[in-house]
Amino acid sequence: MGNKFYELGAIVTSSDVRKEHIEVVNKIYPHIKTLLIDCDNEDIINKYDIILHWGLLYHLNEIEIHLEKNSQKCNVLLLETEVSYSEKDNFFIKTNEKNFDQAFNHVGIRPSSFYVEKVLKKMDFNLK
Repeated sequence: MGNKFYELGAIVTSSDVRKEHIEVVNKIYPHIKTLLIDCDNEDIINKYDIILHWGLLYHLNEIEIHLEKNSQKCNVLLLETEVSYSEKDNFFIKTNEKNFDQAFNHVGIRPSSFYVEKVLKKMDFNLK
């Protein structure tokens, strides 16, 4: 996905927690900047116009802290995640993820969509 944005003229930075994933991106797309970052334990330093946040949130342990820090580092956050079915805004399930390409720190979360929305609204994020 990042390379499509690059082809449209964007300056793209891609991140992952696994070194082997970063090495693949560097080999195939040497023009894209990469960051090796553990989003459960490290913060994004730079500010970006857009953060494309797909397929990550449910692999993290502390999503409130993560979303708060990320919302301060971008103008637009495009967020996609797995959720649990519940209409409660405090509902989530912790998951044990020890398989390859799952939660790096072995604990993930499946929040309800209402939980995610509550967290983002608390930070005055404009939801669409």
